[in-house]
Amino acid sequence: MTTSTRVTSENRRANPALPGQHHPNWTRRQRTSPAAITSRYHAAVPAFRVREPVLLDPKGPVITLIACVVGGILMLGAGAAAVFCTVLATTGIGGTRGGWTWAAVGLALVSAFVAYVGLSTVVSARDERHATIRLAAHGVEATALVLTVSSAPPTNDHYSQVRLLMRISGPGFASFESSNEVPRYRFGSAAQGTVLPARVDPATLAFTLERPSAPDVASA
Repeated sequence: MTTSTRVTSENRRANPALPGQHHPNWTRRQRTSPAAITSRYHAAVPAFRVREPVLLDPKGPVITLIACVVGGILMLGAGAAAVFCTVLATTGIGGTRGGWTWAAVGLALVSAFVAYVGLSTVVSARDERHATIRLAAHGVEATALVLTVSSAPPTNDHYSQVRLLMRISGPGFASFESSNEVPRYRFGSAAQGTVLPARVDPATLAFTLERPSAPDVASA
């Protein structure tokens, strides 16, 4: 064996993970290393999430507190009723047999639905209040250019609405378009080309709108 061959063999024994050598242990270590796992994760998961613009209805602390209290009462009361009816239906306590068992099952399902509504009310009120605080702290002033105005169905409270398609622009975020239903009593005077004051959270694209300013009245 020549000197160069002997040196090469010794280097391979001492360094089994030299570049260009497909040593099985080296390959396995590379596959399970934190860097390799992180690389595969970023390759499988998109680098960003698509943000959807949301027209925010700002919620104050009093409204949020009332919503949370009402939702909590519904959740706790209906939840307890659902548990009670479930126990009656499954154990037969109190003579719930035959048709009464199905009645107890029906009441349990209705109570569970009401409890879910209460939980949703609490979560929604909390999230809207958090978004309101975040928008006030991190939002930027922007403008909303009205592109089209169309009719919209009334709300559950029978308030008339209009649908506005707007292009919203401002500093710190890319311009985007949003179509929203808004109260007619606030934005009924908006027309194509109207510019509305807006405030946008660049991170979440949650935004609020202000009603159009009254036109200047020319002096006689």
